[in-house]
Amino acid sequence: MRVAVGLAANDLLFPVVGFAFLYLLGLAASFGNGLRLLGLSYLTGWALLGAALSIGLMLGLPLTIWSVVAVAAALVAGCMLGGRHRQAPPSVDPAPVAGSALNRWVTRIGAALLGVGVLAALITAVRGEWNPASDYDALWFWLPKAATIYYAHGLDPQLWRVIAHLEYPPLMPAMTAVTFAFTGGFHPSLIPFQQALLGAAFVVAAFALLDRFVPRWLSIPALALLGTAPWFWAKLESPMPDQTLAYLIAAAMLTSAIWLCEPRTAWLGLAVVFLAAASLIKLEGVLFGAALAVVVLGAGLARYRHAGVRAGILLLGPGAILLWHAWLGWHGLRGSSPDYDPRESRRPWLSRREDRSPALLASRHGESR
Repeated sequence: MRVAVGLAANDLLFPVVGFAFLYLLGLAASFGNGLRLLGLSYLTGWALLGAALSIGLMLGLPLTIWSVVAVAAALVAGCMLGGRHRQAPPSVDPAPVAGSALNRWVTRIGAALLGVGVLAALITAVRGEWNPASDYDALWFWLPKAATIYYAHGLDPQLWRVIAHLEYPPLMPAMTAVTFAFTGGFHPSLIPFQQALLGAAFVVAAFALLDRFVPRWLSIPALALLGTAPWFWAKLESPMPDQTLAYLIAAAMLTSAIWLCEPRTAWLGLAVVFLAAASLIKLEGVLFGAALAVVVLGAGLARYRHAGVRAGILLLGPGAILLWHAWLGWHGLRGSSPDYDPRESRRPWLSRREDRSPALLASRHGESR
């Protein structure tokens, strides 16, 4: 009973925080009151609360149920108060549904496939069919990092330094530790469900964002193909951060694209949250986020001239990694993996990692025969 109640309370925080932030930006009313708003609120709240907790941990915040609730409450209160003093700009209606019978049938079939795919993934996650052996890195260092944050009630540099790949930012382990804190114990079996729920929220959020300008007879079948794709479905419940990183970058791309069509700074603010979470979840998020910021800045300058310089605030997202490097440096921890040391280029680096290349393994196997 404690696990179920704790898990429900944990997952309730995300849409509440996300809705409050959308309200602050003046975007909440743009998505109605239904499932579209819920999905985007969940994804936004997960990203915002995750980034806030990660920064708090770097500053010495203890990770407990009450500290998480306090941070969430502070975010909600600040956003709601700020939103009350903001003048709501005129909203843009979602793209209308095309009227032909063929388009309506395409939309219905796509919606059915999308619903079946997401529901099947959630059922699989609840049944606990995730195979830990399929995600070696999760057992090697991602879950141990979450365990150290949970048991130490924060970031302990002495424990962090003995875990592999200590240079990776703490957002993913921190959010996993939050689930452990709310459920009252180290329960890795709950993470697949949490990941599947986040994936489902991303699909719904993507629909909400696309619905601003893309006809539903195009957006819904496209998302149905995504939601039922074998690799998306297979990785939906994985505790690895790679697919979560893809959610955040994709959400930032969609919100940035909307800004290019509808130049409200609020869209850039939402993209910054997604990019900040992406940069604090994995180092690759910094590269992808910076590249996206540069592209959108260039497109904004070309489209809006001097007014397009506002897109420069997107760089604040990947810039969040500087706080993590400062924390590592303060505690005398390295900020990069020795695998990427330039001196490694003079050593047989690939031969020690041939297990990551199926083609190389196959060629070696053929030579041995």
